[in-house]
Amino acid sequence: MLISVGIQLILTLIGWFNRTFGTGRVPVKHVMPTLGFGMLWLIIDELRELCVRKYPRSFIARIA
Repeated sequence: MLISVGIQLILTLIGWFNRTFGTGRVPVKHVMPTLGFGMLWLIIDELRELCVRKYPRSFIARIA
């Protein structure tokens, strides 16, 4: 994951790459929804795991 973040930073912050590949900075208005949905997905998955541990014979546990 750190390597992919590093590559993303190199491609968007170094001027030579910007001119060569036509890239640029990503506006915050495009990044924030991604972070929000990622956190929501993490919370939903953790709640699912909690339900599976608490109720091992439930429907959710059987489909997990």
